[in-house]
Amino acid sequence: KTDIDTSAESDANPQVEISPEDQLSLRLALDVRPDMTLDLWLRYVGRAQALSAISLEAISLDAYTSLDVHLAWQVDEHLELSLSARNLFDDGRIEYVQESFTRPEEMPSGYYVGLRWDF
Repeated sequence: KTDIDTSAESDANPQVEISPEDQLSLRLALDVRPDMTLDLWLRYVGRAQALSAISLEAISLDAYTSLDVHLAWQVDEHLELSLSARNLFDDGRIEYVQESFTRPEEMPSGYYVGLRWDF
């Protein structure tokens, strides 16, 4: 006879992530002009711990604050140009540890230019 524990307390998953106690998310969407929008997204995530599926050791995830900015200009009824920036306060940080057997990766800052054409 084989017993399988399917309860939520089961240790079947080698990685158990503990959510941070503190999280804050503020979003602001503004119509700067009739043809221009500005979106701001500020996030704070407190310190957390995760268990690595590779080493089976606890990994400490530092608290972080992040700001994303998106500015879009509707040039005409078909064309939109945009500028975006992600993660303005950091060069890189680990936000989470994946459930698969891969190493954690840092989330770098990113800067983007966009062009959208609607038919």
